[in-house]
Amino acid sequence: MKESMKLILASASPRRKELLNRLKMEFKVEPSNISEGKYKADNPIELTKLLAAEKAREVGNRHNNAIIIAADTIVVLDKDILGKPADKKEAKKMLERLSGREHDVYTGIAFLIKDQSGSKLISDIDSSRVKMRNYGIDEINSYINTGEYKGKAGSYAIQGYGSLLVKEIKGSYFTIMGLPVHKLAEVLPEYDINLYNKKWT
Repeated sequence: MKESMKLILASASPRRKELLNRLKMEFKVEPSNISEGKYKADNPIELTKLLAAEKAREVGNRHNNAIIIAADTIVVLDKDILGKPADKKEAKKMLERLSGREHDVYTGIAFLIKDQSGSKLISDIDSSRVKMRNYGIDEINSYINTGEYKGKAGSYAIQGYGSLLVKEIKGSYFTIMGLPVHKLAEVLPEYDINLYNKKWT
């Protein structure tokens, strides 16, 4: 990466931050301030792409010579979006619906590149399919009592205790976590970011 170019993660998600840290990337965290509820799209899949783009733009308005990465993740079951639960009661309902069934996870990802030549937005969507175990109400209550459901689309986190509820996945595990890292490899090297030059200890 050129010295003058900053890499900014436009997200408060600790999971996305963790994934970039795993790659030993130098970046700054600067969450977007957009109001997600005001954005509409023809379908939930396109909405994730739109929200990722708008998050990148909002943060990008504050910076020059920067690459802003933004993402948005949703869980879809029976064409219904299972978003972040408002409370334990809503989380319980979601997890009851998911038990023993398959659902889709969509993550929209956007890269806003701002340099001397101007501004360029690259956005895409990645999806994975998740099959849950048949679990009962006692296990749901045990999971909810961990508090991990808070702020999680679909009321579970696959990288934590939520992994105990998952039987099978088709697609990228990292897309389910909220950041399809293979998209980084497709986009960032074009802008002089070498993802393989970090020293591992």
